Amino acid sequence: MIEIVFGESACGSLKIAQTYGKGKYRGSAVSIFMRHEDGSVPSSDEMKKAQLQAQEQERIAWENAIPLGGKSSDVYEKLLFNTKVKTAVLKNDVLTVTFAASLEPTFFASEITYMSSEGKNKTVLLKAPATQVKIDDFAGDHITYRSVYLPEETAIDYFYSESDELEIN
Repeated sequence: MIEIVFGESACGSLKIAQTYGKGKYRGSAVSIFMRHEDGSVPSSDEMKKAQLQAQEQERIAWENAIPLGGKSSDVYEKLLFNTKVKTAVLKNDVLTVTFAASLEPTFFASEITYMSSEGKNKTVLLKAPATQVKIDDFAGDHITYRSVYLPEETAIDYFYSESDELEIN
């Protein structure tokens, strides 16, 4: 089962691994596909025996497993990435930052932090689907940015990618 999950979703696999082996074994779905070396079909008794053997191996694996633990949000946040900056142009004291559009359905916004003309760090939030922000009080030599994600519309917590820094010339 884990092999299928790993192939489809690294995040889903890690979430399963956080609790795999925790609590009483509740059984699992096990399928057997087999043929004899000569290509003949096994008897119903052989299939039943193989099925029981596979189920027993699953039970033993569960009982011997050590769950990774942690919160599922830990896994989710590690898999988030930053939306790329396409351009950052400083012209007539206005910084225009354009981001690549995100195709990730849980992407909520880009967060940009910069030094303002007042000498203070300021943060602006560029909410999706917008991809461009104009900053008319930019006074630094770089911006720091990260992506903000909202896994579900009703979620109460936002999740953030690691921050990146971009030098402005």
